[in-house]
Amino acid sequence: MMKEWPVAVLQRVHYAVDGFWREKLPECWNKKWYCSKPKVDPEIATLNDLRPLNFLETPRKQLMEIIVNRIRGILSESQYGFRPTKSCKGPTLQVLSAHEEAEEAGTEFHGSSAFDTVPKSVLVMSWERLGVPIIIAHYIVDMDRRCLTIPLTPHAQYRKHMMKMNALSTQPSSEYTAEGFFGVTGTP
Repeated sequence: MMKEWPVAVLQRVHYAVDGFWREKLPECWNKKWYCSKPKVDPEIATLNDLRPLNFLETPRKQLMEIIVNRIRGILSESQYGFRPTKSCKGPTLQVLSAHEEAEEAGTEFHGSSAFDTVPKSVLVMSWERLGVPIIIAHYIVDMDRRCLTIPLTPHAQYRKHMMKMNALSTQPSSEYTAEGFFGVTGTP
């Protein structure tokens, strides 16, 4: 839809986003909705079957897409995540092959995968390791570190509608507020 905006609107948005980049993010970018979606049939889903989804402001996602697209250019060919032309089929087969080889040889096989449980400090180090300037690495991670996550409930939606952003905080939910939290690990 944004592609259809008139040039004057696009220019105003560009200047606003440029200001967000140079100064500070708008308050609404520092909040996100958390919604759980079942990975299996909702009728039989348990808490272990829920996939966490975060709903972010669209302009925020677009700014991050610009940054991530520029970073993609420096990713190693062995990197499969965040690569539009790469699938996980190759690495998955490599892991299976290595596991089978270790089993046949009677040796140990060690590995890890923790996309959703990576501490923020490790995310910064990972970006730096790729060659991303430290200030940009912190910008990317801090954008989420300071982002209040609000569980998407009818109460929270109603409170936001009635009281705007002031209703969303880390205070316990009440007649006037909806409680959120700051994520410690992972990235939306």
